[in-house]
Amino acid sequence: MKFNFSLKIDKEVMKAILSVITLLGWSLSK
Repeated sequence: MKFNFSLKIDKEVMKAILSVITLLGWSLSK
């Protein structure tokens, strides 16, 4: 259970980090 929970959190964190990186790259390339 704990492992699955942390895995889910990691997925969410990865998504958030990817979104931030994408936003940063988009505003920088403007």
